[in-house]
Amino acid sequence: MRIALLGGTGFIGSRVARELVSAGHTVLVVHRGRRPAPARCASSVTDRADGSGLARALAEFETQTLLDMIAYTERDVEQVLPALPAGLRRIVVISSGDVYQTYGAFLGLEPPDSVAESTGEEAPLRSSRYPYRATARSRDDMLFDYDKVLVESRYREAPTPVTTLRLPMVYGPGDPNARVATERRRLRSAVGGVLELNPGEAAWRCTRGYVDDVARAVALATTQRAASGRTYNVGETDALATADWLAEIARATGEPIAIRTSPEVAPSRRGEWTVSLVADTGRIRRELSFVEPVGRRAGLLRTLAHYG
Repeated sequence: MRIALLGGTGFIGSRVARELVSAGHTVLVVHRGRRPAPARCASSVTDRADGSGLARALAEFETQTLLDMIAYTERDVEQVLPALPAGLRRIVVISSGDVYQTYGAFLGLEPPDSVAESTGEEAPLRSSRYPYRATARSRDDMLFDYDKVLVESRYREAPTPVTTLRLPMVYGPGDPNARVATERRRLRSAVGGVLELNPGEAAWRCTRGYVDDVARAVALATTQRAASGRTYNVGETDALATADWLAEIARATGEPIAIRTSPEVAPSRRGEWTVSLVADTGRIRRELSFVEPVGRRAGLLRTLAHYG
């Protein structure tokens, strides 16, 4: 299969590119030249905003499947749609679990009293828009117009079947959000071997995924015919509570720390902690026989080794 990746040089995209190449597919990475394309991939230094350049790159490659790793705003999709080549069979778009109503409720943008404990692919989406606009530094900041709900909706207007992958909180070596490194610092700040957490945050559950496992899921959905037109949640089967997640990291470091709750401790960030962000990831396992190649335990060990 001839697969073009928009954004195949970053944290997740580079690993997806390697998965696809290892599976025998021919891959073109379309990127802005800030980092080299992964080995054994064709490379096109083309900005998606350059419509004619993008159309030319996709056509010359004879693209059969387009995988968009970096569509964050409605405008991002609008730049791509006119450039779609003749002969394109499928589009795969990387979305996020933040499309669900539960995420809007966690941010305080929607009422929390009607959300489900676990979210399947058919669960209600956010009615609120632009969930990160309040944190944007300016109107030019990508966060100002970020909204994966709009990305999904706009791509569904394409004349080609679309596969949508809603990713969890992804961790691993090179994570730009340094999720595991941040939690390790929190553990190391424990006084006397005891880390105190706010009770609400301690019990809050969230679906996560190790980056190589997520990359395998993306590659599988990109290449399997059964995934055409389907939407999949991606992530680990069990969504750990914050206290359990921290305990897993502590065990992986070999420095067990007691974790206790105290109402006197403030949460680490603002949020409606009664609303957990739990995704049901059974569909991709049933339909595509997805199984994590690495898993949480080994993934944490690799991540911690990366940070030293």
